[in-house]
Amino acid sequence: KLRQLERKARADGEEARRKQAALVAQAAEKSRQAEALREELRDLKTVKELQERRRADQTRERHKALTAQIEELTATNAELRRRMQLREDREFEREADVSIESSVAPAWEEVVRAASQG
Repeated sequence: KLRQLERKARADGEEARRKQAALVAQAAEKSRQAEALREELRDLKTVKELQERRRADQTRERHKALTAQIEELTATNAELRRRMQLREDREFEREADVSIESSVAPAWEEVVRAASQG
């Protein structure tokens, strides 16, 4: 009877050690999984940061490009205004010359006629 109890105790002890070993293995696996999840989370944060930086860089580049376009259009607009003003000034001068010629011509013809009649 005592030997039976010893065998039973040994069997129970071995069973308890197997269960404890299984629990230790499970705990180790859970710890590895938790570390893997923490690493994945760090990677995701890094990816998110990179995406945010890329988005910010793209926004800055787009802003630079649009600013350059605005400056170019402003310069073009100023040049066109200058040309239009020059054209208007030349047209005004032509009209003034024609007006002066038409008002001076009759008097000049009178002077020429008087001089030729002597």
